[in-house]
Amino acid sequence: MTKRTTPRVLFLLPALLFSADSSGVRPRVDRSQYAVAIFNQALAVAAELVPAEKVRKQFGAEVDSRYLVVEVGLFPKARDPLAIRRDDFILRISRTRDTISASIPRTAVELSETPKPVAMELEAKCLPETSTDKPVAGYLYFLVHDKKDGDNAYELEYKAQRTWMILPLRAGTPR
Repeated sequence: MTKRTTPRVLFLLPALLFSADSSGVRPRVDRSQYAVAIFNQALAVAAELVPAEKVRKQFGAEVDSRYLVVEVGLFPKARDPLAIRRDDFILRISRTRDTISASIPRTAVELSETPKPVAMELEAKCLPETSTDKPVAGYLYFLVHDKKDGDNAYELEYKAQRTWMILPLRAGTPR
């Protein structure tokens, strides 16, 4: 590296490290690449259940056995910043109509056998809480006490800023 490049890299390194804490996942090219998308004149919300195999591979069997993981993408259409909060989403289990709020699995009680780097990755891939006019995506984790194998129906409800959307989700193949 040249003498001019080194100070720039050192200057940007803290910004890169701190911004990585709540980065979520890379939004897909557009909302049509998700299993379901609903939109209005200001916003498109897209979602897809993360397959159990992917959850097990990425986060471990303990997370897969206790949590339903949903990838969410938000695509603002207006230039006005959109406030994004995980609390704006709830999961409704269709067969019982019970509702579950999103949470980040992070305590020792929730994940007794999950290694610390995996717990950090769970938080890093979570839907970031931010205000933006650009597309944002991330995972939402829903603790499901009675997780059933097989073809289950769920609804992801988004309620924020005078917007209310319900996205139907299906868990496909049995494990």
